Order: sequence, then structure tokens, then C-alpha cells
Amino acid sequence: MTVADIQPHLKRMPPPWNSGVPDVQNAVLDQIGEGVCLVDLDRRITFWNRAAERLTGWTRSEAVGSVCSEDFVLHCSADGEVLSEVECPLAAALEDGEARETEMHLLHRGGSRLSVHLRSSPMYDEAGFIIGSVQIFSDNTVKLALFDQVERMKHDLNRDALTGVGNRRFFEREIGAMCNDMVVVGWPYSIVFVDIDHFKAVNDRYGHDAGDRVLRAVAQMLGSVLRPLDVLARWGGEEFVIVAPDLAGKSLRTFAERLRMLFASRDIPAGRERIAVTASIGGTAARPREQWAATLARADRLMYESKTGGRNRVTIA
Repeated sequence: MTVADIQPHLKRMPPPWNSGVPDVQNAVLDQIGEGVCLVDLDRRITFWNRAAERLTGWTRSEAVGSVCSEDFVLHCSADGEVLSEVECPLAAALEDGEARETEMHLLHRGGSRLSVHLRSSPMYDEAGFIIGSVQIFSDNTVKLALFDQVERMKHDLNRDALTGVGNRRFFEREIGAMCNDMVVVGWPYSIVFVDIDHFKAVNDRYGHDAGDRVLRAVAQMLGSVLRPLDVLARWGGEEFVIVAPDLAGKSLRTFAERLRMLFASRDIPAGRERIAVTASIGGTAARPREQWAATLARADRLMYESKTGGRNRVTIA
């Protein structure tokens, strides 16, 4: 429902619109599922439909004749602060004659705040002068709940359920785009591939629950040494990938060696056992105008060189 949809009904209503209005026209506006409020130039309410009663808790008899900014508050911020006249979309529509559409809150009679989608539009007489404003508001609660649900789903889709770090989808969609942007602006970055050595043997000897503990511990260890702009993701299985902006050459090797020594110096608890793990690591800096997928593939090959070269190694190129 839009302002334009109810304009034909409003034009037939003599001011004040609530008095002398045929019952059939009242009935039309009362059937609308959204709140409809009409005000005059003094912001005195002249019409208030049933949906407005339901959404605000104020009855028609209480609302009509009242000045919304004085007798009861229609508009407020998310934290309940009453909006000033300058901020009020209804007052603004009366002032400049411009229609407005926004998301905001209404203060319910009981004190609660209701998120609404609100549309305000000026009303004109036959001579073209503004004589009031119409406001239509609808409950936004379900929409916001669905939005939150979608955001949670997007977060879940981008996070590895076991370790809590980004997953492959997250890397390919979000971090890959970030890498390409860094190439465009000339900001160097490197990709480091980390693979847990002999992980299948860990599962075979200690069980998959222990293997899961190892993966979670590895994710925590890697996360503990990352710099603020570094990004960590689980690529799959026992493989992790790190994007390290503004890192190359000797600094990249030092960073990768630090990761390798972190693995070699710690045992991971698994029940009564403590599991010693090492990692094979490959790292490379992005080349000029190179897409992230090519940099990633090279880091992957370098990691396999570390594995075939004896494991618990770092290979940088």
C-alpha cells in the first residue's frame, strides 16, 4: 500500500477528514493493514484508522484532535529518544512538500518501541496549497527478524562450523575480492598455505574426536599470531590459508617460520593424551596484476614441496 493508493479516497474527504466522512470511506481506510494518519498544518490529527490503533495502542477517539508532537509521541529513535520537529518526517513533509520514506520507530502507548516502515506525503487543496500530510506506517518487526535471520545464515555459510574461522566459501567470495582490490591499488600481500602433517594418522590413532580437537587448536594457534589485517580461513580438511597484506620477501619467510615453530613447540591435549603435530607451509607474494587464484595456486604448490621435502618445513618463492 502506498500514499498514491489511498489518495483517491482522501481527495473525497472534506476537512477535517474525520468529520462528515461517509462511513464507506472510513471503512475503506479501516480495511488497510497499515496505519494511516492524517494531520493538518498544525500537526493536529484529523484521521486515525484501525491499524494505527493496533500499532500504537491509541484509540481513534484519543488520537483525533490531538497534536502528535505534544499530546503523545509518534516518532522516536531506536533507543526511545523523542525526535525533534526537525527530524520528524511528517513535519518535514509539511515544511517542504516533499514525500519521504524511511525506517524508524513509533512509541507505543505502553512504552515499547515498534520498528516501522514509514511513508509521509503532503496533501494539497485544489489551489495547490499544502493543507496537511498523510502518513502510512507498517510493522517492520517481521522484516527485521527475517533480515537478522538472513545475516545469521550468511555468517554461518561463511564460517567453518568446527573451527569458527572463515571457510572456503568465505575466502573465495570475500577475501578473493579483497586480494584483487589490493592488486589494483598496488598494495602488496602474500598467501600462506598451512597443512597439518600426518593428520590422517592422528585420526586413525586417536579417533576423529581427537582430530577435531587438533583442528580447533590449530585454528586458535594460527589466530593467536596473526596481525590485525591478516585473514585466516580453513580451506578444507587439515589445510588452512592465510592472507597477509603488506608482507613479502624476508618478512614473509620470518612470518611463515614463526608459524612452523609454533606447531613444533606445542602439544595438543586430546583426553589423557597430548598430540604432537607439525605443519608443512608454503608462502608466496602476489605478483603485479596477478589474480588471487594464481597466487593461491602457487602457495598450494609450495606447501606440497614442503611436504614432499620431508614435512615440518617452509617453502617460500
